[in-house]
This record gives sequence, structure tokens and C-alpha cells, in this order.
Amino acid sequence: MILKQILFTSAMCMLTNIAVSQTCSYSVTLTSHGATCLQSDTIKLTTPSPASSITWYRNGDSVAVSDLSPKIIAGRKTGNGSGSTPELLYEPHGIHIDRSGNIYVADAGNHRIQKWAPGASEGITIAGGYDSDDAVPNEMIVYNPFGVGFDSSGNFYTIDYAARRIQKWTPGATSGITIADGRFNSELLGTPMGIYVTKGGTLYVSEFPNYRVQKWLPGATTGITVAGGNGFGNANNQVAFPTGVFVDERDETVYVCDLNNNRVQKWLAGATSGITIAGGNGLGNAANQLNSPWGIFVTGDGTVYVADRSNNRVQKWEAGAISGITVAGGNGSGNSPGQLASPTDVF
Repeated sequence: MILKQILFTSAMCMLTNIAVSQTCSYSVTLTSHGATCLQSDTIKLTTPSPASSITWYRNGDSVAVSDLSPKIIAGRKTGNGSGSTPELLYEPHGIHIDRSGNIYVADAGNHRIQKWAPGASEGITIAGGYDSDDAVPNEMIVYNPFGVGFDSSGNFYTIDYAARRIQKWTPGATSGITIADGRFNSELLGTPMGIYVTKGGTLYVSEFPNYRVQKWLPGATTGITVAGGNGFGNANNQVAFPTGVFVDERDETVYVCDLNNNRVQKWLAGATSGITIAGGNGLGNAANQLNSPWGIFVTGDGTVYVADRSNNRVQKWEAGAISGITVAGGNGSGNSPGQLASPTDVF
């Protein structure tokens, strides 16, 4: 199907055969890559205010509508609140989405990992769901999980924040295997906050009080410092209370949210210091600032998405940009569709 026209319903801007007929403040760009398939074309919308939907036309006839409004896809559908029943969440911290669209949530307050299939009205517990005083083996418990990640074999790994350990769960398992434990040696693993899992099962873990990111190879009994590790501070070779971590597996570049310094640092493989690529201009809510960045996701072209927790927003920083663009939230803390309340992760 060759798409001839695009109509933005909230502003009535039309794109016909790549020529823009503009009657409002919306700016539309269609970039073609030599094919007529939608998958090979890119449409970019620039607007000072959110569009609610896009209506697609072919030969003057409406053929589809894309709804752009925010939607709740896991947890309470209306209002604000928490709970432990399958359709509710309680202080969710980390998320992961697989290629089939399944959503995995580190449901910290309920001490469980929930799997939400596309369109599901409730989640399925795939790990945990017990309190520390329940009469079950310790390996079945995830206590305040802060993150979850998968390798290519279907194993998933959880940050057991309160127990200061990392657990590996094989597909279908009812208990985890502890692969890194800081309960008796905080120098080995100090209060893990963020996790990234490569396809081959290598772990990258941010350690809050040790001010570093550690790389754990499969089967390793100790980690290797790949970011920070030089004490608390704001120098380029330091990270102060690191939270979210992301790794470009092509070259092992590490991206880390440096919470106390309100910045995102990029550490090249083998580097002894990081490069600030987002924030770093003091605590604040201006476009070039962050306030307690917590979660991070990086695309293949180097675009960085940051869960800017205390600003109740998600910021998009294109590669080389000196400021970010708000792509979610940013309208104060609240539970309306256009608001976020202390976001901790982004995918």
C-alpha cells in the first residue's frame, strides 16, 4: 500500500506526495529509502504540542487511524493505587519487552516478576511472589526486585535489591540461582540498582554504594569494573550513585545514569573515564538538565532515552545534542494519561 496523504487530526496538517500543505504549527517530513513499503519510509513529526492521532489516506480515502494518546498497558487502568492481585502492580521499577511484545515488570513492592502478554488484562508471576517470612526456600524469593533482563537462551536475571544479589532463572524454573551475592561481602557486590544482560549472558550491574558498574562474565565469581570505581565525586572518572545501565553490544560501550551528578555518562570499552552525553548542567528541569536520572535505553544510532525521575518525564537526547526533548510526561507528577510519577525505567 502506497500512502498518499497524512492528516494530523488535532491540527489538520496534510502531507500529499511528500509536499507539505501546512495550516498550523505542525511540521511533517517524509524520508523515503527507495521503497514503497511503510517499513522503509520514515515520518517525522515536529510539534510544540502532542498530536492525538494520525489519519492515513490513500487516493483520498481514509484507510487507517493511528492513535497517539498514552495508554496504560500494565497495572491499574484508572486512578492511582497499588495492589497484589494479578491485574495490579506495587512500585514497579524495571521493565523488559521481548520481540513478541511480552512485557516483563520488576514489581518491587510485590516481590515478584510479572509477565504481561500483549493486550492482557492481568499479569502472570514468573518469579517470586513471596515475602521474606513465607515458608519457602530462599531461592524462590525475589525481595524488592529492581530490574530484569534476558539472554538469548530465555534465561532471565533479576536484581534482588533488598537481598543484595543477582539471580538467574532458567525458563520455567520455580527458583533462582544466585550468581552474585553481596550480603556477606559488599565489596563483591554493593546494593545492585541497574542491570543489562547481553545475548550471551554477560551481566553489567550498577552498584549504588560502590560507585561503579561491574561486568560479570558467565560463570564468573567476581566482576570487572567498566565504569567508575574511583569513589564518590563528579570527575569524569567517577559516578556518584549509579542507577540505570545500558550496553551497546557491538562495541561494549557502557551508558550509565549518574544519579547524584544528574547526568548520563558514556564509557567506551577499556576507558578510564566517561563522557557526559546528557545532563551534567546541575540539578533542574530545563531542557539541558536532569534531576535524578534513573533508567536508560539507547538506540542503534546513539539516541538516548532517560527516565528523568524527579522531573516526572522521559527525555530523548539525540547523539551529540546539548539538550533533551520531553517525549513522555513532563506535566507534573500525577496519574492522568499525560503525566508520570517518578519514572524509574524506559524501554
